[in-house]
Amino acid sequence: MQSNGKAHRKGDTRLSKAKRNQRHLDSKGHTNAEGVSPAGARSTVDRSKELEAFKDFIHKYEGTPTGIESMHLEYQKLMQQYPDLQDRLNALPGRIFSGKEHPTPGTKAVFLCYALPAPAATGREQEAADADVWTEEAGFAHWYLYDVAEGKIADEPTEIIDLIRCTPETPRHCVMRRETLSEIRQKIEKHIKNTYFKRVQAPVGVKPILKAWMELS
Repeated sequence: MQSNGKAHRKGDTRLSKAKRNQRHLDSKGHTNAEGVSPAGARSTVDRSKELEAFKDFIHKYEGTPTGIESMHLEYQKLMQQYPDLQDRLNALPGRIFSGKEHPTPGTKAVFLCYALPAPAATGREQEAADADVWTEEAGFAHWYLYDVAEGKIADEPTEIIDLIRCTPETPRHCVMRRETLSEIRQKIEKHIKNTYFKRVQAPVGVKPILKAWMELS
């Protein structure tokens, strides 16, 4: 019983420290126009990642699921509700195209899911400069949402999930011109090139792989 008490106090100490660090990051998040803090070192993206990591720790310790965890739970429930869903998805061609009404009348957007390649774990940095070692299996999937009216791109899954959620009974709704959809796809892929690929210094020849898109109109 004594050891359990010590473990609990240690856990409380870690949680308290994490919360203090979170408040510190919240209060130090100001940056200049270049996205660099006055201290000169880390970007807003770096601070955001640290803050999210602390929030995830706090959520897990307190037993509250994060947005991403809730999405994983929802996915697991779908697989249980529709046992043949995985086989049906595997039987589809390489891409899925669909559409539905936007939850907000008069609003148009396009959801796109990409597989972003990454270099296989070869252990030799020089090989990362070879496009052939960048594979879909070593990478990850990433969501993007393009707002047609504002021309803005969102990529936070928890902000996108409510817009694209649907059931087998949801009516298919596709009214956008194919040319418009192609233009939006080009904008998203340019965005990926200027963000993810630039950050990881992907070599020429590495490209994002479109897996699915959904018109919301």
